[in-house]
Amino acid sequence: MRILADENLLFDIILRLQQGKHEVMLVSDVGLAGREDLKILEYVEKENLIWHILEVLDCEAGVFKMEKSVVVVVSKGGYRIHKVRNLTK
Repeated sequence: MRILADENLLFDIILRLQQGKHEVMLVSDVGLAGREDLKILEYVEKENLIWHILEVLDCEAGVFKMEKSVVVVVSKGGYRIHKVRNLTK
């Protein structure tokens, strides 16, 4: 997976993504540091990258550290996190 990491993403998350064999680029690496979201989104679409998923990872880092397994559902309207232990009967 090719991912563009926003400038506020925790470095620990970037390292874990890279350890998971994902190609992670920083917005500063591609000349988009400090640019508005629309410009970043245009670049992401042009280069076929993933971007907003990382915002979820950043916002929910505490959940990911505390829970062994979670399911993250991302949609245009937002996202939901399900703790796997709550999904089993």
